[in-house]
Amino acid sequence: MTLRWLTADGAVAAVIVGALVFWGAGLQGLAVLTLFFVSGSLLTACNARPPLRTARQVLANGGWAAAGAVMVPWRPDVGWAVLLGSLATAQADTWATEIGARASRPPRLITTRLPVPAGTSGGVTPLGTRAGVLGAVALAGLGALLGVPLRLAALAAAVGVLGMMLDSMLGATLEPKGWLDNDGVNLAATSLGALASVVLSQVLGS
Repeated sequence: MTLRWLTADGAVAAVIVGALVFWGAGLQGLAVLTLFFVSGSLLTACNARPPLRTARQVLANGGWAAAGAVMVPWRPDVGWAVLLGSLATAQADTWATEIGARASRPPRLITTRLPVPAGTSGGVTPLGTRAGVLGAVALAGLGALLGVPLRLAALAAAVGVLGMMLDSMLGATLEPKGWLDNDGVNLAATSLGALASVVLSQVLGS
């Protein structure tokens, strides 16, 4: 297993994202970001797939976290909602993909429920889905342990699961048509996670 997890441009993007998260959200935000990055990279490497992440992949998964962190000093409720909601989505999707790859049964396409080959975009397994839920809860739970309001963390876990399902839906519909690539799907999912977390937190009065 190699610990080289980033391409050159990916490393630059990761440093920028990490610096912005640390600047805005401090060690708490950096710890949450580190959980996502390290756990996802280790799971990918354990599946013997190249774990190298490009700048596009880093920004698709972590760009909203950086944007949310920048908002934390002025609007901590909105900033933390964006940061946790987007990263919970990214972690749920990553854990679902990498742990689901070890499922004993073939995945089923989320739109038709028909069996598809392993690795097919939009293919889901019970194991992967459970892993995705665990990933979202783990990331949001860490945020709560580090001082993020519990309601914000709970909402982030919920929208993380929702974002994971959207990722699978887009992977089954738009990605095969070439309308979005995997990075575009990930960005759409983390965008939903960020937006839904903010909207729900405001509506529910977090």
